[in-house]
Amino acid sequence: ALTDTTAGGNISLNAGQDIIQSANISANTSAKTIDLVAGRNITQAQTYSTTSTNGNILLQAGNNITMETLSAGSGNISVTATAGNIIDSDANGDSEIDITAAGLKLTAGTGIGSGSNHIETTVSTLTASAGAGGLFVIESDGVIVDTLQINVNRVDATAAAAATTYNAQEDLKTSSNGSIVLVTTNGSITLNDGTAAADNTAVSANGSGNILIEALNAGTDITANADIKSGSGHITVMAAQTVSFNATADITTGGTGTIYVEGTSGNVTQADDSRFTAVSGDIRVVAGSTINLGGVTTNVNASLIAGTGSILDSGSAFGGEDVIADTLRMTAGTGIGTSGDHIETKVGT
Repeated sequence: ALTDTTAGGNISLNAGQDIIQSANISANTSAKTIDLVAGRNITQAQTYSTTSTNGNILLQAGNNITMETLSAGSGNISVTATAGNIIDSDANGDSEIDITAAGLKLTAGTGIGSGSNHIETTVSTLTASAGAGGLFVIESDGVIVDTLQINVNRVDATAAAAATTYNAQEDLKTSSNGSIVLVTTNGSITLNDGTAAADNTAVSANGSGNILIEALNAGTDITANADIKSGSGHITVMAAQTVSFNATADITTGGTGTIYVEGTSGNVTQADDSRFTAVSGDIRVVAGSTINLGGVTTNVNASLIAGTGSILDSGSAFGGEDVIADTLRMTAGTGIGTSGDHIETKVGT
């Protein structure tokens, strides 16, 4: 094992090719950092961990990073697989937490986790960027998607430590048709527009990449303060309770990409200037109670279902046309519009 003492310092490992970790790495002094840099791969063997005492941890490899356990307490963690993948070393479908930290920045040239083996996290703030392999994260409690800038104290050949100067990263995003999956098992999700590039976007999948944002446990919500976008992929946003899209937060996809939004036991609420827009894909909005409608646009079919409540108009920001579609189906347990504020449509059927 590689361990500093209770009065120890920062830990840095730098390898021209690989770092193969078959022992624990621990920084026991409060706020001291750990960084592992490899020209090729970093591989953390089963049962071993890299742990700090509330200090930042940084892993950077030219190709792949295979993880078992990273834990930084109230510190932050940055994992970068420049041209490769960030891989969970556990068996497919496991539930063991891979990363515990206050903030987590994941960057991979190809993929972060996989559809059959997600990266399991317990973090408060998340940003992730991947390529064609997409990004797949399961969070154990609530999480905020936002901007993070994570640096460490890198030790040089003289044993002096100097702070690194890595740039900030924001949002969840992919290139090369990569898909995005973020699921919480016991907490709510908040999607913010990052500050590194103020583009009113929180989640962006390139090309045909699909998107799933889901809060599973009873009483959990999803709040979007910025856009969710795909070039032409399918987009699903599901919360066990309520889904809220605040001012100017939209869902947009092209081609035959579809949009599905569900607040299972509560409401789906759009601000007046929030809109769900598809081109040749269906849009379906389902609320256990009430839908507060900003706007829906597609060239094909739209379906709005308010289980026990009503479908209500949030306002007239889009020129008085709440729904633009070829066909529209609306079902509500209580009412559709009100006598003083009708649902305005531009539909064929």
